[in-house]
Amino acid sequence: AYDLLDGVSYRALDYQNLSSKAQNYIHQYVYVIDALYGVFQMNTLIKPYYLDMSYKGMNLRSVWRPILHDWLVSQNSGKQEILSLTSIEYSDLISKNIPFYRVNFLNHQNGKLKAISVFSKQMRGKLLRYIAENHVEKVCDLPTIIEGYELVKDGYELTYLKQP
Repeated sequence: AYDLLDGVSYRALDYQNLSSKAQNYIHQYVYVIDALYGVFQMNTLIKPYYLDMSYKGMNLRSVWRPILHDWLVSQNSGKQEILSLTSIEYSDLISKNIPFYRVNFLNHQNGKLKAISVFSKQMRGKLLRYIAENHVEKVCDLPTIIEGYELVKDGYELTYLKQP
């Protein structure tokens, strides 16, 4: 999968240039939520394709929501912190009954805070790179500042704010 995933976040992750230790960390701890394959790890063998949750004619969200829920319950049992670096489109698939940390990146724009899609995607990839390189295992070990974004915690909402 790491050779085929080519979105903005994956390009910012720059998997191919990670150390083998960081790649192994990703293989052990990181899972991808996907419209075609469901949940898989980055070293899973997949075929090239393009499909997203908004595919017309199918309600893929209703297909994957219970499967993802059952998988998370079976994998975690409340023992580990779950950090979601997915977009809202995918993190909304995770049941509210499962505690997980959602990460947002916000920029100041015209006097307001706004999630700018391309920057958010890039930063999710860069944050994952940081996590893999530093073997982060707990939310409290996330960087407080990354690429000019400063972390603000509010319960399970982790928001990185870009200072003007």
